[in-house]
Amino acid sequence: MNEMYRFTKIDLNIIVTDQTDKKALVLNHRTTPNCPVAYAIRMSMSLPFLWEDIIWREKWGTYCGENIAGHSIVDGGILSNCPIEYVLEKKKNIQKVMGDTEIIKERVICFVFDMETPLGWKEKVEKKVEKSGLLQGLQNATPLISKVESLLTTLLDAHDKEVINNYEDYVVKIPAKEVDTTEFSMPDDKIELFINRAEEKTREFLSILFKK
Repeated sequence: MNEMYRFTKIDLNIIVTDQTDKKALVLNHRTTPNCPVAYAIRMSMSLPFLWEDIIWREKWGTYCGENIAGHSIVDGGILSNCPIEYVLEKKKNIQKVMGDTEIIKERVICFVFDMETPLGWKEKVEKKVEKSGLLQGLQNATPLISKVESLLTTLLDAHDKEVINNYEDYVVKIPAKEVDTTEFSMPDDKIELFINRAEEKTREFLSILFKK
């Protein structure tokens, strides 16, 4: 992380979840300077039941001076899909990992997938197929996994809704009701619709922002 920062001066922050200590970690050049960027990204996409978690290696050093070697690290979205408070808040525990750089709040935008608002996608009957994604297969295989996923989703959604409500002036909600978390083989026309709806909502957000 530190090597990338020295060459680019980009303050990259990657949110992951420490399953061992049951808390969120912010990986950057301050907190984990020796952690490879590629592994940090890999950790951030380690969805339980889909991909193997990453075990923190001793050669990657500590996290803010804390030894986390051997800890199981997974996707940061397990605890929060909208960690915007790390950018906007000036609390001591946040400044410890994010630094004391002055943030221009008017330039902060948080994009979230709104799983309650319809995208407007209508699947063609003649092309109808089962939901894609490995998770769907696991759900079909055992009801227990489906129940666990439903419980986790409910808990996560409740947390994210509270965060989004607290910082709604900075959030762009992209309609995504018909989009599955693990839909890796999305049809081209659905991708196009998704992109168009995201652009539409972003333009709406910016038009309101520039009027203020």
